[in-house]
Amino acid sequence: MLAEQFSGMVYVNLKNPGHPTLIGCVPSQADLRSGAFTGGSAEFALMNAAIAQIAQHLELPLYNSAGISDSKLPDAQAGYEKGMTTTAVALSGANYVHHSAGFLESLMTVAFEQYPIDNDINGAVMRLVRGIEVTPETLSLAVIDTVCRGEGHFLAQPQTLKLMNSEYFYPPLPTAETGMIGRMRARRTNVNAPDPLRVRYWRAIIPRRSRLKLIARSGDSSTSSCPRPQCGPVPLARRFERWPLKPVMW
Repeated sequence: MLAEQFSGMVYVNLKNPGHPTLIGCVPSQADLRSGAFTGGSAEFALMNAAIAQIAQHLELPLYNSAGISDSKLPDAQAGYEKGMTTTAVALSGANYVHHSAGFLESLMTVAFEQYPIDNDINGAVMRLVRGIEVTPETLSLAVIDTVCRGEGHFLAQPQTLKLMNSEYFYPPLPTAETGMIGRMRARRTNVNAPDPLRVRYWRAIIPRRSRLKLIARSGDSSTSSCPRPQCGPVPLARRFERWPLKPVMW
């Protein structure tokens, strides 16, 4: 695969010396039990991560793939496969990760609901890629000294609020509330009512015309603003051939 990429780069350079190029390696595999392509496996992630490391060693920009799932629905399998493959490839140095949002069923299906979920996954992965910045300012020795000699906690420090807004990734969809607060909020909330944040996200991700098509096919006009299963029988996935929607690339 790398030999093919290098031959293409040589050809481009012969035609136009110095022209910017990148290598586009997407090594893939098949499930030997069935012959089917598998994009959510650990081996797929491992091969794409290895290619990313080779590209980094050669100082070449790389396009490869991750965020693919073999699941047919936006379920737990889709979540862990997408999170695993995208994290491995991104932390290995890939410059451009294709197929990172929306795809299910081994690239045969695009699910509108999967886009906001994958947006959260990709946001978390990009936070991992950013890593931990170590500088005299981030080490905060002066702040530590002030806290140790004073109140004994960092909550009242201006730096804490600043870092809260810059160092933490807050995904739009999940909730981190636990314990009594989470249970009390759950009791006060009508589970059948559309969540305002999710509704806004749904409307931002899916064009209005496509939402109306989904609703019309589901036979329930009451679900126009809510993507969650509790709100009505909105179909979970659509074939890519029927619903061509360009995935988010990063």
